[in-house]
Amino acid sequence: MAALAWCDDELRGGRPAAVRRRLAARGIGPLLLAPQVHIGLTPRHLDQLVAWAQVPDPTSWVPTKQTVRELRPGMTGRWQVTTQGSTHIWDLGAMTYERHPGPTSRAGSFDYDGIPLPITRVERWPTVGASSFVWFDDPGLPELLERYRISSTIKEIRRLAPNAGPATGRARVD
Repeated sequence: MAALAWCDDELRGGRPAAVRRRLAARGIGPLLLAPQVHIGLTPRHLDQLVAWAQVPDPTSWVPTKQTVRELRPGMTGRWQVTTQGSTHIWDLGAMTYERHPGPTSRAGSFDYDGIPLPITRVERWPTVGASSFVWFDDPGLPELLERYRISSTIKEIRRLAPNAGPATGRARVD
């Protein structure tokens, strides 16, 4: 089994995250719906179920909520990863990484900040409460030099609109 849709009013509260982690550890892509007992499944729940069922690879399902606890292989979309002092944009469709240091960044600025960089590999995917570790080719010497970024502790992972810039959620103007 590679995927599971689970509809249960007992999934309310903090249980969905624990269930999702346990299933993901077994390579199962879950869709968890937790309807209220007195309401039952709503049209929004049914829309989620239909969208999930139509994904060619259900293990790559991305939840529709705006924040997640972790990013992992197979996910898509643009994500703003907020750390102690910086904002990082992970575009999993384009497989690019972008760092934007904030005013409280202890590390300050790095070469190529604010530029989307093609990800070559991920040692540690972003997870709230941990750090991420991503590799990319040096834009000036891609054949000779590979660079990496290790983030500080991640505070939040939030979905961005396809053309939204960092932090504001408003559309980018290039």
